Amino acid sequence: MGLLPSASAQIRPDATLPINSEVRSEGAIQRILGGTQAGQNLFHSFRQFDLPPGTTVYFDQNPALTNIFARITGGQASSVDGVLRANGATNLFLINPKGILFGPNAQLNVGGSFFATTANRILFPNGNAFSTMPTAQSAPLLSINQPLGLAFNQQPGPITVRSGLTVQPGQMLSLLGGDVNIRGNLTAPGGRIELGAVDVNQQVQLNPSSRGLNYSGVQRFQDIRIDNLAIVDTSGPGGGLINVQGDRITLAEGGRLQSITLGNLDGGGITVNADTSLEVLGNLSPNSPIDPFIAQRGFFLPQTTTILATTIGAGQASSIEINTGTLRVIDGAKITAATDGLGLGGNLTINAARSIDVAGETILLGFVPEAVPFTEPVTRNFLIDQTSTSQINARSAFIPNSGPSGNITINTGDLTIRDGANLTAGSNLGPGGTITLNAIGTVEIVGSSQSGFSTSNVSTASISQNNALDTIIRANKLIIRDGGVITASTFGLGQAGDILITTTQSVEILGISRSGMIPSQINAGTFSAGDSGDIKIDTGRLSVKDGGTIRLNSVAQGQTGALTVTANSVFLENQSQISSNAVASPAGNINIDTNLLLLNNGSNITTNAFGLDAGGNINLNADVIAALPLDGDSNITANAVNGPGGQITITTQGLFGIAISDRNTDLNDITAISQNNPQLNGVVELNTPDADPSENLAEQPDEVEAPQPIARGCQTRQFANQSRFKRSGRGGLPINPHSALSSLAVWQDLRTDPEPLSQVSPASDLTATLPTDTPVQEITEAQGWQQDEQGRTVLTTQRQGPSHYAFQPSAPNC
Repeated sequence: MGLLPSASAQIRPDATLPINSEVRSEGAIQRILGGTQAGQNLFHSFRQFDLPPGTTVYFDQNPALTNIFARITGGQASSVDGVLRANGATNLFLINPKGILFGPNAQLNVGGSFFATTANRILFPNGNAFSTMPTAQSAPLLSINQPLGLAFNQQPGPITVRSGLTVQPGQMLSLLGGDVNIRGNLTAPGGRIELGAVDVNQQVQLNPSSRGLNYSGVQRFQDIRIDNLAIVDTSGPGGGLINVQGDRITLAEGGRLQSITLGNLDGGGITVNADTSLEVLGNLSPNSPIDPFIAQRGFFLPQTTTILATTIGAGQASSIEINTGTLRVIDGAKITAATDGLGLGGNLTINAARSIDVAGETILLGFVPEAVPFTEPVTRNFLIDQTSTSQINARSAFIPNSGPSGNITINTGDLTIRDGANLTAGSNLGPGGTITLNAIGTVEIVGSSQSGFSTSNVSTASISQNNALDTIIRANKLIIRDGGVITASTFGLGQAGDILITTTQSVEILGISRSGMIPSQINAGTFSAGDSGDIKIDTGRLSVKDGGTIRLNSVAQGQTGALTVTANSVFLENQSQISSNAVASPAGNINIDTNLLLLNNGSNITTNAFGLDAGGNINLNADVIAALPLDGDSNITANAVNGPGGQITITTQGLFGIAISDRNTDLNDITAISQNNPQLNGVVELNTPDADPSENLAEQPDEVEAPQPIARGCQTRQFANQSRFKRSGRGGLPINPHSALSSLAVWQDLRTDPEPLSQVSPASDLTATLPTDTPVQEITEAQGWQQDEQGRTVLTTQRQGPSHYAFQPSAPNC
């Protein structure tokens, strides 16, 4: 759809209204008169509507009217490269189902709101409609009411903007068509901008109270693209509203959606709903243009592709909500919900049905004043992928009394952060925010940048007196590998946040970065007087391998946090660590509750203090604790350099391959020593549950009834009436299932059967053939044993020598 070469406007009315429109040419101005009025609505109808550069179309209506509806019925798209003007604060609707092009010189001079649409019908109450396909019966149906919606009963044409379209502060600018392409600026200071792309046979509702659009009845959408440094902007004393609704939505080449709160009023919000995909594609380079709005306020910010909601005033920033199938943010693009002033940051919420791909030199920012309530995850895949340092970053401003930064909440199926990408929520001079990641499947934090010095990480931090908040991860599986990091830190007086991890299946921390300098890790630390946060892990299996680390650190006066692990099994392998280290404060405590704890090949659990303070405490509660190999130098230590050693408490049913020691050796040691002052050595307490003979005892009756003889078919003997069956002992079993096994000797009959069981007659047959008067040889108690010529053990009635094992008789009468 090209621009008109002619210098004269092509505005031609049709003859479809009771009072038809009239066009009066006054040089470069085309004055529009006439039309049919119904209540506060004025209806115009044109066969052709085109404006070349340098021309103005002036709707000279009664300024008291509310709405002007201008339809184009000729079946050709409209090209507007001049000025659209209307009197007063009247709203202007421009309707052409074949398409509308706003050229580079197009401008709006409208006191009210502006609607451009390629719908073919404007819907009114009582079934009335203003259609671009008029009939003889349509004239009497013009309504005096406010419109209810727009109908797309035929394939809608595109809307393209190559210029700057601006409405008055607080007003609405709406573009609703088929495909929508924005290559110029759209501005509604403190107002509302609606961009919608719908398919054929759909209806969009108009909300009279909010003047917004409702897409709840739309099943199919078309595409929207914003590029070529285009800015869709609702910044004002209170940041306005931006709503973008389509199937595939693309921001590229410096295209921006932004709502900046400049004053004391609260911002609105930015909502992007893309059924199939949202792509935010940046091209950041040294030649990128500078955003003049930001530059005037002392900031240097190249104009990159951005979705931005922030405040530089006292009012709250707008929020950002993205709902899409696939989100891609690459090559320096940004998604930002921030506070750069005294006001509160806005909410950043991202839901993607299939995937989120953040790649290249990319930054996503989020600042939220209050926690976003956890809802059921609605997405499946979340991917952050980049070649340099992509970020999701929540921070407060670098000014005194800055408003709090906000929370980042992501609901997903699988989340991958890799190649140096960052997801952070930081407190600068204002309070920090929370990161909440809800994943049905796997959260994976992988790798580092090409240089190896920028690692993929999820982090919260405080650099002031304000506290940072928590990192919360809920998933089926968490994998941190190849230098990936989860960290919660403080660099000021404020306290660092906690790291709270809950996974159904496993937590795996594997390997180091490509530079070999940064281990994969979960880290809570303090670098100042602020206290460190805690780390809490609840999982099925915790595996720390190949140099991976879980650590608590304090390098200053701040108190070190605590680590609590609850897992079915815990594996540390190949130079891996679970550690708590402190320089100028006591080391933090480590608590592990598991069924199996395995340390392998130089892996350690340590809580050590390097100053005058005490080593921390280690509490291990495990059914089995093992360290392999025996000379693998895997250790459990609560040591101190100058201060007291810590306390190690181990409760286990079995301890294998590791022993308590008063010094560090090359073997597997358990130590709690003070290296420079042995008198301050700590305590190692080993608790191994033993059988308690007092448990489960039952009171016996005073009189015991004599039982019946055991074998009725045996010959009567002297002690026949004294025969008894007696059960004694436990056969090596503990009294209760929680007691330790003892090494009781259990006799085993090693004799072989004289014939297969299949050849032995049933017991009933043997009993039947046994004569009652057959002499029976008296059975004598065995007194010893010997081996026959075949090496088999045979019980004997006489002791054969000192080399044979002898049993003590159980009673003198036997």
